Amino acid sequence: MGIRPTATVFEKQPSDPWDHADFRLLEAYQILQDETCGNCGHPLWLCRNPDVFWEVRTDLCAAEKEIESWHKKQTKEKPGVHPRTVPYVLSSDERGVMSPDYDNLPSRADFFKLED
Repeated sequence: MGIRPTATVFEKQPSDPWDHADFRLLEAYQILQDETCGNCGHPLWLCRNPDVFWEVRTDLCAAEKEIESWHKKQTKEKPGVHPRTVPYVLSSDERGVMSPDYDNLPSRADFFKLED
C-alpha cells in the first residue's frame, strides 16, 4: 500500500504495517480532496454556499513577470498579475450598514447543515 502516512508525519518506520492512525490520515486526506472544488480550488462548503460572496484580488509573481516580459516584450496588462478570489460574508454594523466580513466565514459544519 506504500509508505505509511505516519512515517512522514511522526517519523515512524515506513515499512511497518499500517495502523489506525495511518488509515485515519488517509481518510482525512481523501475527504480534503473530495471536498475541494475542482474549478476554483476552494472548499466546497464556501464556494457553493449562497450566503458567501466573493471578490477578486490579484497577486504578483515576480518570476513569472520576467518570463512573460521576455515572451511578450510589450503588453498593456501588467505582467505576472493573476486574479484570485477571497471569500467574505455580508455583516451589518451597529447602524445597520452592510459591509464585507472576511473573518466570520461559515464553517464546514455550517455548510453541511444547509444540505439537510
